[in-house]
Amino acid sequence: MMSYELEFDPRALQEWRKLDFVFVRIPHPRALLALRGTAADAGVP
Repeated sequence: MMSYELEFDPRALQEWRKLDFVFVRIPHPRALLALRGTAADAGVP
C-alpha cells in the first residue's frame, strides 16, 4: 500500500483532491436526498 502511494503521480493526487473537495463540499443530490431521508426518519424537519 505504501509503495503504491509513493509511486502515485502527485498531479493525479491533486486531481483526486479536487474531486474529493467537490464531492465533500457539493454533495451529490442522491446523497442529499439520503441525508434528508434519514433526518426525516430521525424526526428532524
